[in-house]
Amino acid sequence: MANITYLLGAGASALRLPTVAKLPEAIMEVRKLIIERGNLEPTERVIFTEKLDWLHSECLDHASVDTFARKLYLTKQFEKLNNLKALLDFFFVIYQSSKNIDPRYEAFLAAILSSGVNSEIILPKKFNIISWNYDIQFELAANNFYNFEDVNQLERKLNIFPNTINNYNYDIDGFNVVKLNGTSGGLISKSQFKRKEFLDIFRYDESERLKQAINNYNSTLQSEEYNSSILFAWEKNKVTNNSRDVAINIFRDTQILVVIGYSFPTFNRDIDKQLLNSMGSQLTKIVIQSPQETVNDVELRLKSLVNFPINSIIKKNTDKNEFFIPFEF
Repeated sequence: MANITYLLGAGASALRLPTVAKLPEAIMEVRKLIIERGNLEPTERVIFTEKLDWLHSECLDHASVDTFARKLYLTKQFEKLNNLKALLDFFFVIYQSSKNIDPRYEAFLAAILSSGVNSEIILPKKFNIISWNYDIQFELAANNFYNFEDVNQLERKLNIFPNTINNYNYDIDGFNVVKLNGTSGGLISKSQFKRKEFLDIFRYDESERLKQAINNYNSTLQSEEYNSSILFAWEKNKVTNNSRDVAINIFRDTQILVVIGYSFPTFNRDIDKQLLNSMGSQLTKIVIQSPQETVNDVELRLKSLVNFPINSIIKKNTDKNEFFIPFEF
């Protein structure tokens, strides 16, 4: 079986979660939800609607939320940056819990999973998911098959990096999930990662989900050691460096690369170069899956980052309804 690696961007969750252009609109959806169905104390409702108004305004005033975050980082406004990340985390948890999972994830998993002894659900070998996304769409879709009560069980089953046991020994012949930009639903210090019990929050009713998300937001800001586990490409610490090292090692063994919904943005360029140029002579195919109107631009960006010839092995796929699965699988 070929060694297959998927590189996911925001477009891989676009049927349920907003891309950059639609983020301001989605923030207003969460604001409306808090006002109409939040069942919060009046003072708390005002505080969080004002916070979301601030986030909405900054998204409109900058090319992207990443641009705003980069400005805060360069101007050393670290307290405001930590507030931004905690609020984005809050937004992603609430927005995802108010929507169904992008159906392409479930269809994808149904196709690649198999049944073993005693009806055990088996993950494919030599199969890796490398994601730039903060969302937990893949994890939630996977748990619809496994039905774990404990998020740590899911983490161990999928070999997710970063992880709560801070172990970075990936399964070279197995299945791994690497989150390059950290993830929503967690906490991160200079050297450790902690995952919140996000599976529980999705089992609550809407009002209770909001209360729990607000509690998580407040506890994040009150912690002296930990910040939100949402990170940006230019932020580096032991946890993110370890995860990115795992991704580089996975790319070294990759024979087929499938890029879904990812446009190789400028802010991620340094890491993308490291990943792509770690691939070697064993690489036989690159598949770019993106809508018709963007797929050629993605191809050009990809070619500009790679320092070896890839023209003959690039294939393009413009299907929006399901994730491409190589015939070699």
